Amino acid sequence: MIQKKNLTISEFSKLTGINRDNLRFYDNAGLLVPEKREANGYRSYSRKQLSSAYLITSLRGIGVGLEEIKKYSQERNPQKMMELFNKQDKLIQEEIARLKETRDIMQVYGQMAKRATLEEKEKIFLEFKEKEEIFLCKEIPEGMDEEEAESISFDYALEKGINIVYPLGVIVNRDKLYNEKEIEVSQYYFKTKRNKNAIKPAGQYLAMYALSSTWNSTTIIKQFLTFMKKNKYVQCGEIYLEYHLDHIAIQSPEDYCIRIEIPVKR
Repeated sequence: MIQKKNLTISEFSKLTGINRDNLRFYDNAGLLVPEKREANGYRSYSRKQLSSAYLITSLRGIGVGLEEIKKYSQERNPQKMMELFNKQDKLIQEEIARLKETRDIMQVYGQMAKRATLEEKEKIFLEFKEKEEIFLCKEIPEGMDEEEAESISFDYALEKGINIVYPLGVIVNRDKLYNEKEIEVSQYYFKTKRNKNAIKPAGQYLAMYALSSTWNSTTIIKQFLTFMKKNKYVQCGEIYLEYHLDHIAIQSPEDYCIRIEIPVKR
């Protein structure tokens, strides 16, 4: 069978699996230029260009960028192929790690949201919690305003390689809370699954979920103090405060759901 010497863009597309729009794009980018233009302006490819097309398809299939392909195609050999593959493997591993972390973040938010939607609001309950590893930021200097405190905490987390998209929590200054009946943050923490540097200890916790619209620190702390006194519980650790439903899941800030938890013993 006699083969045509030159191929139209449609014929070349069928043989290579590269659609015509991409062939035009590769032409304009100088990556795969047709051997000649016909009198009518149509692109015409030679059969020897099939190997170049297969090379592009193969390298694009493993995620190599067009500029990298263009450079590699001009001087390829087994050694350069291995160098290219090793470089690409590193990029793939980094992308796998990024995707795993993205999945971790979604799972943490999902678990928090599921629990928050099921629990009755403004009702204290007792539960046993397994230890939870977290990333704890630096202590906040006394008297620092909220915006600055949050800013230095986020900067510190970023310096340590923490993805600050993970849910955020705060440790409340218990002395200020009990004496002045107001919320003052002593430290921020991230509910990360990576680069953890601290632990929320296992044990019994008194907890409550409340909406932002009905949140009142004075009233809530009084409820906890009354509940502990009545049931003979004593606080034995830090007070933790977390948004279990925030801007990611809720339209209005007034409907955000907050969880406060206090470790206790008898």
